[in-house]
Amino acid sequence: MRAKSSQPGTMSSRRVNDLYQPGTPGYRLPDVASRCTRSPCPCGDGGNPDGQVETARILDEHNREWDANEALEAHNRHGLMTWSQGGAPGLNIVRGEGVYIFDADGKKYMDFNSMAMCSNHGHTVDSSVVAAIVEQLESLPYAYPGVFHTPIRGRLCKLLADLCPGDLDTFMFPSSGAEAVEGAIRIARRQVMTYA
Repeated sequence: MRAKSSQPGTMSSRRVNDLYQPGTPGYRLPDVASRCTRSPCPCGDGGNPDGQVETARILDEHNREWDANEALEAHNRHGLMTWSQGGAPGLNIVRGEGVYIFDADGKKYMDFNSMAMCSNHGHTVDSSVVAAIVEQLESLPYAYPGVFHTPIRGRLCKLLADLCPGDLDTFMFPSSGAEAVEGAIRIARRQVMTYA
């Protein structure tokens, strides 16, 4: 029996959680094949007699070795770019080294923008940084900065306070530009209240 939902063809999150139990052998996806209108149907052979599709076929398709052109075609069909006109082709890069990125044909480009300032270590990451990332992933992959404190974030705040000049001693780690602007306003207000 399917849970009621606000839209036809959708299921409540509780029903999805009941069906999707990672680590359980043979867990199944909802009956997507019986509702699929694409041709050919990517969901399998129409489902099992009980109306559910085994995940093994889907996972096998995605876990096989893909070449760069297949991945590009999949992205162009199912993905959107944030900084380009809809449908515009992006640069199909497959690896990086130092300050350079390489496309599927081996052409080399200098990454002047450090991938929007997200790869400040370059594209050849020092082994000590890799080890620190792995260690953090194994203990706690992420903690939302709006609610939770973590030891590593506290230590980073103190390190930045010791290194930054003057009275720059308050830090925030936002997840977007809008959140950064809001944070800057909050920090400014906090400083005004401190000196008022």
